[in-house]
Amino acid sequence: MGGMAGCISSHAFESAMDTAVCGLVLYEHSAVGKEWFEICLNYLIAVTVGHGFDEGWNEGAGYGTSKNKWLTNASLYYDTALPDAHLGRNPRYGTLGDWFCRIIPVGMSHHAWGNQANASRGNHVAAFRKMAYLTGDGRLISNWREYGGDKFSPWRAWIEYVLPAHYAEPEPTQDARLARCFPVDGWVMAASGPPGLRSTYEQGAGVIFQCRPRGGYSHSFNSDGSFQLHAYGQMLNHGGGTSANLDAYAYHTMSHNTILVDGLGQAQPSSGMTYPTYGRIVGFQESDGLVYMAGDVTRCYPKEPGNYRRWGLPLDEVYAARALPYLERFIRHILFVDGSYFVVYDDLRCSQPARYTWMYHILPDSPVTFDANTFAVDYTAGDVPVRLQHIYRPEALELDNRKGEDGLVNPFTGEDYRALRKGDILCGHNLWITNREPSEEWHFLSVVYPQPSGGEIPAIERIDDNTVRVGEKTICFDPSAPSAAAADILVDVTQFR
Repeated sequence: MGGMAGCISSHAFESAMDTAVCGLVLYEHSAVGKEWFEICLNYLIAVTVGHGFDEGWNEGAGYGTSKNKWLTNASLYYDTALPDAHLGRNPRYGTLGDWFCRIIPVGMSHHAWGNQANASRGNHVAAFRKMAYLTGDGRLISNWREYGGDKFSPWRAWIEYVLPAHYAEPEPTQDARLARCFPVDGWVMAASGPPGLRSTYEQGAGVIFQCRPRGGYSHSFNSDGSFQLHAYGQMLNHGGGTSANLDAYAYHTMSHNTILVDGLGQAQPSSGMTYPTYGRIVGFQESDGLVYMAGDVTRCYPKEPGNYRRWGLPLDEVYAARALPYLERFIRHILFVDGSYFVVYDDLRCSQPARYTWMYHILPDSPVTFDANTFAVDYTAGDVPVRLQHIYRPEALELDNRKGEDGLVNPFTGEDYRALRKGDILCGHNLWITNREPSEEWHFLSVVYPQPSGGEIPAIERIDDNTVRVGEKTICFDPSAPSAAAADILVDVTQFR
């Protein structure tokens, strides 16, 4: 039981959930069967997630939705066999369903944070109708329908046959909360419309941000502090390579939209935890036309050299020789403004001069234009024009656009993961944005502004290193700056240090 409730391994969880029904069958015939029944029932009562801290699956939307199928099936075996159990009344089931609705919006074609490539649609169709009947949660039946569910799933079809005999089908509903923080598991998601609707993805915009206490292990990636942006039916950036099993690049920090320090990414032992928490959400706030989120990513980076290799990630020997004991602070702040654009501020400090690399990946291999004077990158995601512009000390930055397979090679450490690439997803542009001269303290202030096809991106104007004007709105991250008094949005990043 301790193993099941702790950091259970992938296949062990599947085996436990798939054989949970054996406890029901053998309860009256075997002492072992009775004990297994009691273990499984208590586990289901707690709705314990073996790959996270009970708010979501650390493995992301792929393996996460797969594991959720096993949990849902085991729950229904017990709930239908024990009429007084009422397992669906436990709000944890609804929380998990809501988390899945937000981490992989209906219509998004790729997820960045864990293996199993892009299997989420099939897993939603297989499980969400069952979850909706179990819980009576109309958000889940709506999500199932939005994914194309129109009949029962052939996966464990016998469960589908008994659902109408035990439960009433809930009426579809939508969640009025357009943003939600999952602080225990380390995620924040925000969108311009209800998270369970396809129209939100196709006609609106949103952000998914992770900073997980458990960090990256098993089928999840070393990707904390990364963000996934979407707008008007397109993914504005890309993370996790192919997300395929054994794609070493997908596991590596440099495939994600986060930070490298002196070329090094995140790493942790393959078992156990060096700290009680690695990443953590340190800020979340909603107001009219604004969602704010922040995560402290500092502990996700190795403080000492070691063997950080694990299944799927034969991490380069450079990590056995080098580490980042001098990294003192990496806190990422993200603003989702007016349901339409994004502002990212990174607060970084080392005890010795270092070079910090801001990673941003663009999937389409369409032309990218770069204005060195404003440090603005213009590109298109599908038919959506996007501008990425850096504000903090643009004259001190350099841009290395590593195209295609060149993005799988780290120019700072020499790491080369091209030979280990799996699948056919390959980013057209991998932007490595780095301070030219090493510095103890550094910041990145960037704006990502998508515009519907045919629209015009408003002016993005640098006021000072920590202040930007986007259209008519001024956003400042330094209360001591002269521009702070007139700012429409003011964030005091010093309170999180």
